[in-house]
Amino acid sequence: MKINKIINIFICFIFFISTSLISVNANTIISEELENYIFELMNKYDYEPGEIIVTMKKEVSGINRVPESFKTLFSNINTEKIKQLSFNPLVDEYPYPNTYNKKESLLNVDNYRDVYLLKLSDKSDMVNVLKQLIKRDDVEIAEPNYYLELTATYDPLCNYQWPLYKVGVGEAWDKGFTGKSTIKVGIIDTGIISHNDLQDNIDLTLARDFYLNTSNVTDVIGHGTFIAGIIGADVDGYGIVGINQHVSIIPLKASNDSIKKISIQAVIDAVYYASSNSIDILNLSSNLSSRILTLEAAVENYEGLFIVSSGNNGINIDINTTGNCNNIGNWIVVGASSETDGIWQSSTESSNYGTTYVDLFAPGEYIYSTTLGNLHTFASGTSFAAPMVTAAAAVIMAHATHLTPLQVKD
Repeated sequence: MKINKIINIFICFIFFISTSLISVNANTIISEELENYIFELMNKYDYEPGEIIVTMKKEVSGINRVPESFKTLFSNINTEKIKQLSFNPLVDEYPYPNTYNKKESLLNVDNYRDVYLLKLSDKSDMVNVLKQLIKRDDVEIAEPNYYLELTATYDPLCNYQWPLYKVGVGEAWDKGFTGKSTIKVGIIDTGIISHNDLQDNIDLTLARDFYLNTSNVTDVIGHGTFIAGIIGADVDGYGIVGINQHVSIIPLKASNDSIKKISIQAVIDAVYYASSNSIDILNLSSNLSSRILTLEAAVENYEGLFIVSSGNNGINIDINTTGNCNNIGNWIVVGASSETDGIWQSSTESSNYGTTYVDLFAPGEYIYSTTLGNLHTFASGTSFAAPMVTAAAAVIMAHATHLTPLQVKD
């Protein structure tokens, strides 16, 4: 009996040791995979060192949020600053100095998740903090605060506004479909300047710079001003005309002007702002050649249309597994077409494409629009195809008021 008992104890001991080793090895593998995943995240784009965007799970967000301060929620992380990017009207005080209309809000409260920007005290600690956040049960997504490239190539060659004829603007206007100022279009970009061709259709009452957190949306790069002209340059006998004769264009500045790139933190902030202020359509003309989960979560909480450019990498993003693989109903991805209805391409760049993840193409070659210095110029790229679709959607929304945003997309 004693021998059998000793043998059984020995077997149990061996089993305990072996399972412990298996557990340790499994944890080591999981830890390595997590670290590899984080390095993959950080290699996607440029990002602001020491800044992380955290999306909480909806089970702990909004009305389900435990009433605790930011410092308590992230008390084990050494932060310089924590900023709440999302806003839930049921529990949060409205953070911006504008009138908030709860009835007209485009925020999907049922799908709402809290989003925070963490600015770390120690910028070199990003990998460890990301690893820590991703493991948390209450965190849905944690990613670096990426920067996006503007998808534009400026070129002073070609003739006039050929896209207006290509997409049939004249025929639409002849039937009375000229747009209405009741439709609000937010341009998430580099801001806008005071331009003679943009006087009547720019609405500065809701304009905001989300990178610097001010109401000054002056464009020093020219990209946002160019897009505004495509959507709604005035019909005034001067310069050019936009696809909408009447529309309310709202500049939502999201650029770090010093490096001429768009901040994802500012974009997410702008999306929640648009939701709260009933901005019907958002245009983001930046290169999204990879998925950014924090942005996708924000767009899912927005009930307007979100229209983006496919990017100028010249790749098929159907087979690029980290491409624009969004399955979000209100998200439209636009590629750029040429004057001869092919895929736009130049000697250095061309439009991304894909039968699944690029929804449609619109003119993006040699587009003529408004620019800095109260002037006009030509430019090419998917940046300028997206606002063609944004403008068309604004015309449809203005006149087919019975349609939902998803029906407008269809």
